[in-house]
Amino acid sequence: MWYPNIVLTRKVRVSIMIFLISCFFIISPLVILYTAGYRYDKSTHKIKETGVITIDIAPRDAVVSLNDVVIDQRIPIHLQNRAPGFYKLHIFREGYLPWSMPIEVASKQTTYITDSALYKDVLPTFEYTTPENQIETHVSPDAQYVATIVQDEGAFREILLYDIEKNTEQVVWRGTSELPLGLSWSPYAPIFSFFIARQTGNLVQMIDARTPADATTYTLTNATSTEIQWSETRRDTMYLLDENQLFAMSGGSTNLLEQVTSTYHWYIDGAQDIWTLDDTTHALYKNSILVQSFSTMPATYSILGITGRYALIQTDQMDFRMLWLDSGESTTLNATHAFRIKDPAEPAGWIVWSPWEVFSIDDNGSQTLITRTNKALFDVTWSSLHKSLLFVFEGGIIVGFHPQYRTSQELFHYQHAWVNSISIDDTSSFIIFESSLNDKRGIYKREL
Repeated sequence: MWYPNIVLTRKVRVSIMIFLISCFFIISPLVILYTAGYRYDKSTHKIKETGVITIDIAPRDAVVSLNDVVIDQRIPIHLQNRAPGFYKLHIFREGYLPWSMPIEVASKQTTYITDSALYKDVLPTFEYTTPENQIETHVSPDAQYVATIVQDEGAFREILLYDIEKNTEQVVWRGTSELPLGLSWSPYAPIFSFFIARQTGNLVQMIDARTPADATTYTLTNATSTEIQWSETRRDTMYLLDENQLFAMSGGSTNLLEQVTSTYHWYIDGAQDIWTLDDTTHALYKNSILVQSFSTMPATYSILGITGRYALIQTDQMDFRMLWLDSGESTTLNATHAFRIKDPAEPAGWIVWSPWEVFSIDDNGSQTLITRTNKALFDVTWSSLHKSLLFVFEGGIIVGFHPQYRTSQELFHYQHAWVNSISIDDTSSFIIFESSLNDKRGIYKREL
């Protein structure tokens, strides 16, 4: 074999050696920095440490893509050494609504996409035809039962109880009342009560939807109305004020708790402590011990809850006030509705909303604006599985809104439809609501 007759002079050999050594000392640090998670940022012309992306949502067999590149891994996904910047995240699976959002990866930080789930891409199913002579329809907060008040013959009323899981309907009460029945479901158990006004005496009846035959009836001495509170901790218990006597009703029995004067509002917390707020002196008591006095109070209000820092009341003007226990000051919230967060994985607190704004308030009193809308809100509820709020808008629109990720997904929209009494089951696997599709009015079910 012939080889070219090339003679490397000493100067050439030294030059090659210097070049190779220079390449080693230049390339090696770059390789080490790259391996250690450093990248060159073109926008700032600086070298930055990379970040991490962690994705863990349901269902686990969903497909994940970043900047339209499919990640060939099964959820949960842990992506290291990602250059700082914005990425387009897309998660999809057949039978579910796709979820897309921009995410930002910061240097030396982990971007978490967790504690959420995709909504199913399904149509609602018709479950139950509400009677034509209905007066009111009330869906239980756990989305398992429907209580319908109907107009029977003459002055008679009936309460029909429909069991969604068993697909059965029965009459649980029939009678007369001089005033509307005022049916109220407990937020914490499938139990409801209603007020019966008669010339011979007024009654309050409590029915457990699981055993409707075992109804509890309490005869009132108050001739006009009653005030109740459902217990959050003792979920089968209803507290009832009859004139000046405060009772606990549970399991067919009534127990006298305390004598309360007519000028007091009252509330019982999870530790069974009795709070009273005097309308005359504006003084708040806990088990008859003075806690705080407030300079001004609305003329009419109800106590929704009391934490270690504040009392939350709703006024007759349909707004809310936080009465601070340490200072005696008050904060007015421009909101019309509030409900307690029942998700044990979430901080204890409230969701407070008006037709245009939604806030959260934790038990320490911190307020956070969740979102503002350009369409009027009709109802709001919480999905524990999806870690999202369900919004009901005019026109029968139901939207799932993720507060953490600021994304919205339309779950239901039927032209010229309306939605009432939306409830979600405890596992967040479906919602129940009253609507009218194709002139078929009744209860509909949508899987989540």
